[in-house]
Amino acid sequence: MNSESPVVSICIVTFGALARVQAAIEAVRSHTSMPYQLVVVDNGSTDGTREWLRENLTVAQYIESPTNSGFSGGNNLAVNHATAPFVCLLNSDTVVPPLWIEPLIAAFDHDPNLGIAVPMLLNENGSVQEAGCHTDADGRAEPMYYGVESNDEHIQTPRSVVYGSAACWVLRTSTYREFGGLDCGYGLAYYEDVDFASKLRARGLRIQYVPGSKVVHAQGASSNPDDAVRLRDAQQRRFAQKHATNLAHHSNIYDLDQEPHRFAAARDVDCATRTLHVLPTASALNALYNKISTSVPFSSGHHTLCNVTPQGISLVSRRADVSIRADRAESVITDHLFHFSMIRASQDWLHDQSALLTETQPQSEWSSELPSDLASL
Repeated sequence: MNSESPVVSICIVTFGALARVQAAIEAVRSHTSMPYQLVVVDNGSTDGTREWLRENLTVAQYIESPTNSGFSGGNNLAVNHATAPFVCLLNSDTVVPPLWIEPLIAAFDHDPNLGIAVPMLLNENGSVQEAGCHTDADGRAEPMYYGVESNDEHIQTPRSVVYGSAACWVLRTSTYREFGGLDCGYGLAYYEDVDFASKLRARGLRIQYVPGSKVVHAQGASSNPDDAVRLRDAQQRRFAQKHATNLAHHSNIYDLDQEPHRFAAARDVDCATRTLHVLPTASALNALYNKISTSVPFSSGHHTLCNVTPQGISLVSRRADVSIRADRAESVITDHLFHFSMIRASQDWLHDQSALLTETQPQSEWSSELPSDLASL
């Protein structure tokens, strides 16, 4: 623990895979600059991990579980010992870079409805493992943007997501405890994080993807692949039965290659109001972004901002409830089939694109009213 009062308690549960554990802890020690508390729970390792932890961690940092209590039990035990206002669940097969924790903590500033902040998870080759996740109507957990480059323009904006893998979670310690921690009924692993995120969302708390934080995750490094698949499928059925009512309105993205428009619907599944603003100039777009940014996040739904033509757009949104698109407005509405509840644009643009809007956004209302202070920009 740092000498200052910790801002975040970093909780790591271990079960074998000593080399991974060593790399994870070394990265935390080297790359966590804000005051933190480290809490490690070993779930019964037999490969030398337990002995190494005894030698390299203090009594205050290290807890030995008498049995393998699984991912849920191990993390619940670790959080019981957390003393900081924030807690970070961090897998033992992750490697964090410099300045990884700051964006995740900052996401909670002035946002009482934020439940969990999740980073961009990367594969070991540097490609994206997930930029937030989605659950299909049958409970299937699907990563968003798997395999794309980490600099892909579509994943640079903070977003509200259905959930993110608990390979790296940051949340208020009080939230974790208020909701009773992870459900140990899921056994050794899988779907306990999806379940917990679903409970938070049912109570009005959001899960936010934070692209400013990137964490490498060697997915499944400590488990047998065949056993993992069988266990995952069993947990999916349990989760789907438990949350059937909430899952009923979720779109399926499993066959995304065949129907890519479903991606847009999945991105904002829990946001009731989605507004597309087609602005005449880059300065008008900047002004509207600044105007929205004075409000409480998601108080007016989700906003997508674009120009009639993409020239001059250099602004990058730092709000989870605002997306800024640098491509043509026609491309935005085509990429987001059946997505927007309201479209705001000039009367001329609405008239010119009426056929395309009727085809791609038949559910939306149209409005040509711009805020008066933006009309002349």
